[in-house]
This record gives sequence, structure tokens and C-alpha cells, in this order.
Amino acid sequence: HKAIRRQRQMCIRDSLNSGRMERILQDSVLNLRAGGNLVVIHSLPGAASSVALALDYMKWPEVLGTVAGDDTIFVAVDKPENTDVFIGRFGKK
Repeated sequence: HKAIRRQRQMCIRDSLNSGRMERILQDSVLNLRAGGNLVVIHSLPGAASSVALALDYMKWPEVLGTVAGDDTIFVAVDKPENTDVFIGRFGKK
């Protein structure tokens, strides 16, 4: 069972690549708003978990973690001054 699980995880990991994750972010994020060290992202309906997965996959150093609903993602940023860095990665305000 462990070998099958490990093999399945490797297949999933291999199917995820940076280009694909960037496309998910570009295609699914509607807007972003920041307050303190929390960023709220609104996405297309049903896309929040994919956006959160993409954010986690990107391993940006300022991102501490994400929580996703249906069309909303909360992103915890390490310091309030880094929210601009994070939002800047999207090329939109």
C-alpha cells in the first residue's frame, strides 16, 4: 500500500509544474485585497482550492499558509510589509 501511495504522489507531483500553477493563478484570480498580514483573494466559483494549491506549490517565502473556501482564499503573509510583495506577484492591485 505504501509503494502504491508513494507512486501516486509522485505522479501527482510530476503533473504539477510551475507553468501550470501560474496559469491557474492567472486564469482563476479575480481580485486581491490586503489588510495587515492577511490577503483575501477572490477567485472564480469553485476555483479557490486550486488557487490555494497553486500558491502552496509556488513556495513563495512570504506566504505562511492558505485557507480556501469555494471562491475565497485567505493567505497569511509573514509580515504586513510583504503583502505588497505578494500582491505584486500577480501584476494587479
